Amino acid sequence: MNLRIGAGAIAFIAVAFLVRTARADIISYNFTNPAGPLGTSQSYTDNGVTITAYGFTSAGVPYNLYGKTNTSEGLDELGLGLNDGVHFEVEAQHFIELDLANIMALDPTALTIGLGSVQEGEGGNVYGSNTYDTLGTFLFTIGDENLHSLPTSGYEYFNIKASGGNVYTNDVLITSLGASYTPTPAVPEPVEYPMLVIAGSLMAISAKFRKLKRQK
Repeated sequence: MNLRIGAGAIAFIAVAFLVRTARADIISYNFTNPAGPLGTSQSYTDNGVTITAYGFTSAGVPYNLYGKTNTSEGLDELGLGLNDGVHFEVEAQHFIELDLANIMALDPTALTIGLGSVQEGEGGNVYGSNTYDTLGTFLFTIGDENLHSLPTSGYEYFNIKASGGNVYTNDVLITSLGASYTPTPAVPEPVEYPMLVIAGSLMAISAKFRKLKRQK
């Protein structure tokens, strides 16, 4: 055995182990799919993490959601709204609730949301809540189509409704939600322990070889 390859072998095993146990640390959701009429709830999954959207009237009565993909009114008319038979968007008389319990369980380091179909003078209010079907505490208003940060702790649900005004002229869509988190270090599986033992042995042999070489 040529001991000079010890370091290379150790590096190879280490890289293989890291690749085997690596996890993605960014998740994102695009609310343009599925499209068309939806039920009163709709789940979205990315990288194994599921969130659920619910539609409600202002009184907390379940209301059908709608995935809007109408580009005839403009390229920004894409996203999650409500099946109101008019614009299929979220206005002031209803709200959409996002259940982010699975994201919050990951202790996210960042959380963002984006709205669409925001015309001049329109906006969407964002609320935080820990109770299903309850609007909760007002957080801020979004008046553009940029990404905006949400609190990374303190709330399990985030609710969105139009900021007010005429129900037919002030309505918005939810287009995206994203989160980043620090992955939990993976515990080696049983089949990986032999790799660690081999790596440790190679390190010991390599160290002994270098010591003998210095003594010559």
